[in-house]
Amino acid sequence: FQRLLQSLDAIARRQRVLVANVAQRWVLEQPGVSAAIIGMRSAESAAGTLRTLNLTLDDGDRAAIATALAQLAGPSGDVYALERDRDGRHAAIMKYDLQARQG
Repeated sequence: FQRLLQSLDAIARRQRVLVANVAQRWVLEQPGVSAAIIGMRSAESAAGTLRTLNLTLDDGDRAAIATALAQLAGPSGDVYALERDRDGRHAAIMKYDLQARQG
């Protein structure tokens, strides 16, 4: 994760924007993504978020981010397998049987 943050930070410094702007721009460029929900607490944060719209990532930026993402270690296999494991470490935060409770 630190490598990803370092890559985003290097791009942000070069572009004179925030890491969040780089991350938002990258997300918006992904296939199938048409919008991103971004919380704003003030007019200043709104102005900062607008920088995302004017930011352009070049092929080198995208390659650096892709390289960092490829090095991330996360769960392998079906992403929902962790949710289905009722005895696993993530079970405590899951809400099971929602349909039965609503009845």
